[in-house]
Order: sequence, then C-alpha cells, then structure tokens
Amino acid sequence: MLWAVAATFLALGWSFEPAQAENSRIEVLPCEKFEVCGQYRAWISIRGIIRTGDKDRIESAFYAAGAPLGMVGVMLDSRGGSFAESLEIGRWVRSRGYVTAVMQSGTCASACVFILAGGIHRFAAPGQVLIHRPYLTDRGMAAIGTTMRSMIAMLREYLADMGMHPDLAEDMIAVEPRDVRTLMMSDLQRYRLIGIDAVWAERRALERMDMLGISRDELMERERRLAQSGEFERCEALPVSKRVRCHIEVTARFGLSILNQTKQPPR
Repeated sequence: MLWAVAATFLALGWSFEPAQAENSRIEVLPCEKFEVCGQYRAWISIRGIIRTGDKDRIESAFYAAGAPLGMVGVMLDSRGGSFAESLEIGRWVRSRGYVTAVMQSGTCASACVFILAGGIHRFAAPGQVLIHRPYLTDRGMAAIGTTMRSMIAMLREYLADMGMHPDLAEDMIAVEPRDVRTLMMSDLQRYRLIGIDAVWAERRALERMDMLGISRDELMERERRLAQSGEFERCEALPVSKRVRCHIEVTARFGLSILNQTKQPPR
C-alpha cells in the first residue's frame, strides 16, 4: 500500500516558508478556556509550520491535557510544512472522529489542507485555503521522477480515502510550486473541503436508527421536521451557557435524542 512508504518522503517540502521558518505551535485547550465552547470539550490548536514529529507532539499534548472525551475540534493556522507528517496527522484526526476548522483570521495552505481534509466535519471560509503542487527540497535526492510519481500517487490515495472530490488532487498538481491558488466558496464546496463527511454521516445515521429503534425513513422525517422548524437556529442565537442545553432539549423534542438511550428493537 502506498501509505506504507510515507516515511521515505519526510524530506519533501510542501510549504511557502524557508527551512528556518518557525516551528509549529501545538496546544490542547479545554473548552472552558474559550468564550465560545459550543458542544466541544476541547480544541487542538495547530499553528505555524508542520514539522516531522508533530503528530506525536499533538498526541502527547492531548494526553497531557487529560484526553478530553466527547467532541474535539482541531483549529488550523498553517502555511504548510511536511507532506508525510500532514498525512499522518490527518489520518489521526479522522480516526478520532474530530472536527477541523481554519481559525477565523487564519490560513490553511499547502500541506495544512491534508489536515483540514481529515476532519469528519470541516469548516473554512473563502480565501483561507490555498493549494499548489508539492515540491522537493533535498538536492541530493535520487530517482526524482520515481519519488514525485510515488508522492503524487499517495496524495491521490489520501484525498480519496478522506472523501474529497477527485478534482482536488488534480487541481493541486496543476498549480506550480511558486504559485498558489486561493479557494473560493464554490471551490471549497466542490472539493468537499467544507461540510460533513458522507461516510461518517451515514455511520451516525445508522447508529441513531439502532439507538432509537426506528426505520431510516422515520429518522429522515424527524430530521426534516427539525430542519424546517428553525429551532436549532434559535439555539445558536442564545448565550453559550444556554446553547448546549437548548440543543439537547430541541433534539429530544423532535425524537432524535440518544442521550441515556440503550439500543432499541426496530419498530
């Protein structure tokens, strides 16, 4: 499998920054430190250039913070870095079922895009995400053609595994390393770099069906009624201290709460 050869690409550059640029800054911030927590128990903050070993540093910081249970978000503000390390972080994020988001005043460029793609729910604004083709930084690297072909194959495989549109990989490859392409809302939507991952959403729907003991048609009908009610929008307008409780109450009112539920037999 192509993923098995990721370690051979640690010398690859995928960044706008020179080799002496600042290292990544990794923090795990419990949501009580934020003015706006929402439903998240913690945020993992990744800033700066992504370096080899960052995935291990993220895990160490996460467990040092007590490994918060529940919804965790990954906040991004990075102009790129290590190709292989970004793939590792992205796969770790997906395996944990975490959300990814570009910080409000941040940028996610180059290799950072792989981490963004790893989220089960992804958030970014127009102009925040930038793409281009990967490039080599090691002048002494042998078999450049083979290396580039293998790296591009890994890129395609990874983005496909994350549920991205195939055009994302091809459009990345088409942009010269000296240039960048800034993604607008239509790009983010088409590439699936924003929104909920379809596989994860399907898994959650099946789990909810089992927990509630209802058919898929009944589940979709309840979700449809909730969406049309505007109740979630009303919750979002409340102060943070009341927002989560509002979400729980609304979900229960529409027969969609799985809190304190045990698996029910289908009706």
